[in-house]
Amino acid sequence: MCGHGAIGVAVALHHLGMVGLGRHRLETSVGIVEFDLRKPNEVAIGNVPSYRLEKDVQVEVDGFGTVVGDIAWGGNWFFLVGSAPAEIRLEKPGNPQRCFGENPARSVEPRNHGQRRSGD
Repeated sequence: MCGHGAIGVAVALHHLGMVGLGRHRLETSVGIVEFDLRKPNEVAIGNVPSYRLEKDVQVEVDGFGTVVGDIAWGGNWFFLVGSAPAEIRLEKPGNPQRCFGENPARSVEPRNHGQRRSGD
């Protein structure tokens, strides 16, 4: 389960008066997630076990080429890469909500290809 989601559920349940401070368990579609509500807005979680299913999987991605990464589970499936397959630039470093400029899709440039994907 998403850690942020579990934290939000814990705080919302407390706000609604459905749970008090202390340790609780959530039954989720991916397993039991435990949380410790320490203060009304302070939560520690114990998520489902995570693991790496496969290492160094090669995936062909149009416009980027071959991307190599690991397939991992931690309540959701992830594809973890050792280095970014595209350059990511901070367009406006003083404003974190706008760090990729007006159009995030246009701020990501393929490293090995000078052309954009069709439809961009």
